[in-house]
Amino acid sequence: MLSDPTVLKVAKTHNVSAAEVGMRWILQQGMTLVTASSKAQYDTEDIHGVGAFALTDAEMAKLSAVNATLPRR
Repeated sequence: MLSDPTVLKVAKTHNVSAAEVGMRWILQQGMTLVTASSKAQYDTEDIHGVGAFALTDAEMAKLSAVNATLPRR
């Protein structure tokens, strides 16, 4: 998902990373976000970053459509 053109376009619009877009998408759906990184600094930066912007309804719909096409485990 992090390299999907739609995700990257939304990230560029908000001047954030694709990971932050994914995390914001999760949070705006009312789901719990769990992070895991080999560097605590990355988790801290991402958590602070996702609170600095909100996705529009249109962006949420586009990201949900991307998610629907991803393979399931």
